[in-house]
Amino acid sequence: MRGGVTMTAMRYSRTGLVALLAGLLVAPLGCAEEEGGGAIEVSWSIGGSTCNQSGVSKMLISLYEGGEVVQTHEALCIDGATRVSGVEAGTYVVEVTAYRADSPDPAYVGQVSGVTVPKGGRVAAPEVELEEAPGAIDLQWRFDTGQLCRFAGVSWITVGIFDVAGRRTAQRELSCDPEPEAASAEPGSSYLAGAKGVVFDRLLPGGYTVNVFAFADAGDSVPAFYGNAEATVAVYQLAPVEVVLTVCPEGDDSPCL
Repeated sequence: MRGGVTMTAMRYSRTGLVALLAGLLVAPLGCAEEEGGGAIEVSWSIGGSTCNQSGVSKMLISLYEGGEVVQTHEALCIDGATRVSGVEAGTYVVEVTAYRADSPDPAYVGQVSGVTVPKGGRVAAPEVELEEAPGAIDLQWRFDTGQLCRFAGVSWITVGIFDVAGRRTAQRELSCDPEPEAASAEPGSSYLAGAKGVVFDRLLPGGYTVNVFAFADAGDSVPAFYGNAEATVAVYQLAPVEVVLTVCPEGDDSPCL
């Protein structure tokens, strides 16, 4: 009897000890998950350049969920990678913005989407390829006569945007009375929200020439009106540009030919 009682007591003691140890091991993991213990490993590259060559020193990593920034993290460019900790379970857009030491304006930016973090898990995001941070042009046009499109006999507009080297960086064909454009919901595009005309985004900072030609019909080869304007694009800013359209002059040197 005594022997039986002693063995039974030992069994229960061992079982209780195992349960106690298991509880101690599980408890920290549970707390980590409740506190958003996930993490994303983020790495980046700047084209064929290096941090020193591009003059970049600081990186800002932003996590977007549903179009809203939910977490930010700072890192040094020279490290080439960093870990964003305390990430709740979810699917994120990871945006990396690079800054030069002497400027508060972004120098480079890039993003990857669809980075899914399980509860308490750690994942590696695809490498973020950085490009020069862009700006945008907010274009509107009007006729020098004050007429509306239909009274000026115009239905179609073509727009060409050229950089200082004369290279065409954007071109679009539009209705003379275009429908309002909804602001982009992409991460980092909040600066486009105040646009009043047609937006040409993803333009590098610098000077541009905007050429506009107006046609009676979409199939016409010779425009009826034309106009141009100069624009200066800055990083993450919306440059408003208005082009005044005048009747195309006749002659071999007409800008409309």
